[in-house]
Amino acid sequence: MITTEASDQSLTITFRRSGTEKWTAIVLALLTLEAIYIAFTINVFPRQTHLVCTRATDICRVNGYDIFGGGWKYSFAASAMKQSRITTDADGDPRWVVELVSGTDQELGAPTGRRTQLDAYAENSAALQSFIDDRAKPSFETRFDAIGGPGGIVWLLVLLLSAAVLVRFTHGWRTRLVLDRVAGDVTIARVPALLPRARRLPLTDVVAARRARSGVFLWHSYVPVVSFRLIGRNDRVLFRRRMMASRRAETEIHAAVRAVNDFVHPTT
Repeated sequence: MITTEASDQSLTITFRRSGTEKWTAIVLALLTLEAIYIAFTINVFPRQTHLVCTRATDICRVNGYDIFGGGWKYSFAASAMKQSRITTDADGDPRWVVELVSGTDQELGAPTGRRTQLDAYAENSAALQSFIDDRAKPSFETRFDAIGGPGGIVWLLVLLLSAAVLVRFTHGWRTRLVLDRVAGDVTIARVPALLPRARRLPLTDVVAARRARSGVFLWHSYVPVVSFRLIGRNDRVLFRRRMMASRRAETEIHAAVRAVNDFVHPTT
């Protein structure tokens, strides 16, 4: 949303986030919080899965938790196990499975990119294979982290990228651009100002205002945007405000561009 206040001596243009942009920021904030929760749950406070195989009852029981703390369990015949091994999924990520005599794989540990978890998979897989091979062993029991996921560096990059996008979205939620002919300067004030605060530059540095179309990648989606740009000498961009493309945004930016150009280059 753009509002314009003009007089002979000054021009004030106020940019505000639209309703769609507000909801986008809310959803982005929720997704960022969810990513933080999942990252901490997987890497800092992992929930353990319990595997118990008993030869006498011929049952292997598996009890665990999902990422949000919901419990689950399943079982299969201990005598049905043929081989415990580390294999890869379709994306090439290692996981822990036990091959059954039927030829199917029963997944015990989800695909993971974490070295410590993979080492635990390998250790538990070897121990389970020893139980499968030695029928004199009455039981097998272990606890392990069965929820997979990418490595810590990947999580860090995801969180930093999400935080950066959210900060950029929030910074200057309401931005005021003031061109003052008496003071001879241009003031750019943002609220909230999460990055550097208000800027001032000489009015004589402003050559024109322009409208531009482009797009940004937000998570896995391409979002078309339309931009208001304040142009200086040598086509340097002095100020830019992006808005999600819409008919209203196009109309308002067109009016703002015209107002700036008329103020900077008044006709007699």
